[in-house]
Amino acid sequence: MSNMKKNKLAVISSFAEDVILYKNLPKEIKTGGPAFWIAKTLKILKSKADIFTGKKPAVVEITIDKTGEHGKIKSASTIKTPIKTSADFLLISTVADEFDLEKLNKLNKKVILDVQGYTRVSRTKNKLFNLPIQTAEKITVMKCTEAESKLMEKELVQQQKKRILLITRGGKNVIIFSRGKKYELPVLPIKPTDTIGAGDTFLTAFTVKLIKDEDVIEATKFAVKFTGDFLKSKT
Repeated sequence: MSNMKKNKLAVISSFAEDVILYKNLPKEIKTGGPAFWIAKTLKILKSKADIFTGKKPAVVEITIDKTGEHGKIKSASTIKTPIKTSADFLLISTVADEFDLEKLNKLNKKVILDVQGYTRVSRTKNKLFNLPIQTAEKITVMKCTEAESKLMEKELVQQQKKRILLITRGGKNVIIFSRGKKYELPVLPIKPTDTIGAGDTFLTAFTVKLIKDEDVIEATKFAVKFTGDFLKSKT
């Protein structure tokens, strides 16, 4: 990548032991977690990043049935602030709230955040996910699923639309809000056996392309194509 020396990437994420439960089938235990899929995607795209994670892998129980995939966090280890990194971009994707987002206030980085873990924790506490204004303004790109967007405070969503907000809608499309403008990109109609890792694969591919070209739409198109190929491998 031509700009990687200038625009280095650091990752704050969680490795996990995924305990996968199927109906009428033996359970499977696999290495997983956002950090696993991020690292795998970076390797395929021949990109490098410093990865900061917890001391122990998280333990996640995933039930797969006709209604989809349902994750339950059994344990997760705190992730400390990456003080010693020269990276300009910081990709954050956790299984829960292992990293305190308010620590971003002390970091001068372009932050790309997947809210999956934070909305998951907020839901268990029966409240909507929100951030202090100072912290929210640190988020350059925020990614969520359509379901996760409904677990966030409306004001947080509206303010992020003025920056960059990516909303993935499964097999429907991807909605992009960039500097207040709305775009929609179609996705391929793929029916994989599961979608584990798809969200982190998408966001990592998006990040790598964004750092290289600084074009949100082209980065999203690239991520959609890359994730489509990833999901085809699961059919």
